[in-house]
Amino acid sequence: MHAEAPFKKGQVTLPQPVCEALKIKDGDTLLFDTDEQGMRLRVRPRPTFLDYVARASDSVERFKQDGDAATTALKEIVSQLTNPRK
Repeated sequence: MHAEAPFKKGQVTLPQPVCEALKIKDGDTLLFDTDEQGMRLRVRPRPTFLDYVARASDSVERFKQDGDAATTALKEIVSQLTNPRK
């Protein structure tokens, strides 16, 4: 597939066929990795509510084993819920 994307004000607008091919949805994070061969684009889907529930469940198990580690993990989850793009 060949596609061109305009670059303006430090932003790139991806053509719709590219978004569809990569299954990019609103709220997903795009990761750009570079190396000596060029650049690679990866898509990190936006976490769902069930992702946060799973993280909370893991934290509960860690809390049973190590209260300090669980407290730290829960603070991280709250931070991600309140600032999901970080």
